Amino acid sequence: MNEYEREQAIIEFLKDHTFASVRDLGQILDASDATIRRDIAKLDEKGVVLKVFGGVAPVVDTKSDRSAKPFSENKVRNVEQKRAIAKYAASLCEDGESIILHGGTTAYMLAEEIISKHLKVITNSMPVAALLWERSRINLVIPGGELYREPELIYGRNLDNFDHFASKSFIGAQAFGPEGIMESNPVLIEGIRQFLDRADQINIICDSSKFDLKARVVACPISRINAVITDSGITDFMKQALEDKGVKVIVADGPSAETI
Repeated sequence: MNEYEREQAIIEFLKDHTFASVRDLGQILDASDATIRRDIAKLDEKGVVLKVFGGVAPVVDTKSDRSAKPFSENKVRNVEQKRAIAKYAASLCEDGESIILHGGTTAYMLAEEIISKHLKVITNSMPVAALLWERSRINLVIPGGELYREPELIYGRNLDNFDHFASKSFIGAQAFGPEGIMESNPVLIEGIRQFLDRADQINIICDSSKFDLKARVVACPISRINAVITDSGITDFMKQALEDKGVKVIVADGPSAETI
């Protein structure tokens, strides 16, 4: 397989995948890891694909992805709304329960709210895991894998032997709407998808600013979501659109907050 054929094979593979590691590509290309990395670098320079840590992703649509912010920046945005959402979500976590807690700043605040509870928490978020390890006696479960520094996520491609399940899952979102959770970072997308079948109930924790944003890929379809916990900034139109899809909308900082 020559260079052109390898490049076309990489492009074709990414039409059906949100991320490909060098190892993944090694299984379909007759080339060494070094050669594949050079091919990825050349395609990235051409703007055809996006070179990311550990592999390659489809090229980013910058108009759609301008909303993606690093954890440190998001941590100081909409703090009051996120805190109200976190407090309400924490009230749903009962002692003795197992929950899945994904990454993001609202999830981190939720972790702060549950440190005194007796729970089993499954998380792939490095900040959440560090917080719960240092400040709680929670039974903490962290799937094995590599640490991806930008999304601050621990990601392992194979969880076939991971036999932990939860009654509830709490997921933040870069963007959210009638289609479901939308994300741009390929590692976050795969990290969310890995756990969709390991929780009985999936709840979204996001402030209302996320309803005005767009991202590239549906990481979790709306059909799988039980409820969204948000703030009073949600519009009546969006609230109705989500309820029409069968999603319970909980306004955490208003009088309509109720038990899921």
